[in-house]
Amino acid sequence: MLLVIAGCRRGEPDGLMTGVPPRTPEPPRLLSEAMGHGALSVVESQLSPALLLHTTSRVVVLFAPYADNHSGPPHYVAFGANGPKIVTNGTPADVSKIQERWILAWFEGAQGWERSDCPMGILLQHAPSSLQLNDQGLRLEFAQGAGDISLMPIYGSRLIPSTAAELASSGFPREELKRLPKVWEWSQAVPRDPLTRVRYWASALLRYPFHAWAFLGSESSQPGGYRFHARFEWHPLPCDWQLPPLIVCPVSPSLEAALSAHGAEVQFSQRTFDMDWPTPVGPLMTVPETDHYSVLLRKPEAPGDGGEWRWPAVGRKVPAAGASEGVGVDKQWREWVFPPSTEPILPVMPLRIREGTRILELVGTNVYARALKSLGALRLGPEELTFGGREMINGNTRVTRWNLP
Repeated sequence: MLLVIAGCRRGEPDGLMTGVPPRTPEPPRLLSEAMGHGALSVVESQLSPALLLHTTSRVVVLFAPYADNHSGPPHYVAFGANGPKIVTNGTPADVSKIQERWILAWFEGAQGWERSDCPMGILLQHAPSSLQLNDQGLRLEFAQGAGDISLMPIYGSRLIPSTAAELASSGFPREELKRLPKVWEWSQAVPRDPLTRVRYWASALLRYPFHAWAFLGSESSQPGGYRFHARFEWHPLPCDWQLPPLIVCPVSPSLEAALSAHGAEVQFSQRTFDMDWPTPVGPLMTVPETDHYSVLLRKPEAPGDGGEWRWPAVGRKVPAAGASEGVGVDKQWREWVFPPSTEPILPVMPLRIREGTRILELVGTNVYARALKSLGALRLGPEELTFGGREMINGNTRVTRWNLP
């Protein structure tokens, strides 16, 4: 798991920005505007590994049962209070001394999770005044409104074997087997790896990327080369805890696979990192310590389509090597939409809301196949909610809202 030192804000070298407009346009819709209506708003973005919940309700219930649900709520949760404190489903919890913004939940043998697990990170804006874990889900109560809550599977789409026997027969390569967590041991003591992951994302998700911009320019130092610049719009997610924010830029999960398949030469302006966080379409890659980056791309040979080739990860055509300088380059910033995958049914990120419902779903993966797993429903205590609509605020991000009757 990668750790990034906070406070270092490193951009592209000045020479790479020649001819690039210094400012991106205003986004057509701010995330704060789209979330500001309704009792509950849920944000899904291809730019972030987390779902973002926003509510003014004092009570939030996660992993709640619903009709025809065949999966139970987590068996355990843990939170930071002078070290991780573990709570078993059905036992009381004292959160008066909670010191960190994260809650870690895992299923370990719960109904529907007998063979696999999906440890979940829950990142809070405000400290809860009470926590209850029982057969009705994880109920969090707050002194004021809950505000913003981020949810994410801390091991990505990977379905973790739930027992030693399942691990031995899982089919994972030997090196990956060594790295897989032994979730059946966590009830005794939560080990370092999941704590490192959830604490890392607690800082990295103090800003939520919701809009991506792209600028394509010619590269004078590389004949036949083009430089693709990427910038992002961020929604701040302040919290009650003093945390150093980490600056982490997303890279489209299908980027490297798409480029390799088309024989393109690529070079990032900064180092990229594999976050050991698989998605349904490839590994989650990031560029840390900067809020923008660029990619040098070059197609050595024309593919016979009139001197142009399509960069799949951008959905744009650029001239092949040898074309006239300046042909096909941008004059302004354009929206960059992360492609879902070569299979349109698959999302970029594994966690999502089922269409027209408040049911959480995971597009899980293992060595052999994908599986759609239910993680229960979202509720605001006993209050009934009515569907308030879904809005695409740009090509990457959508907001679903529910209202009180």
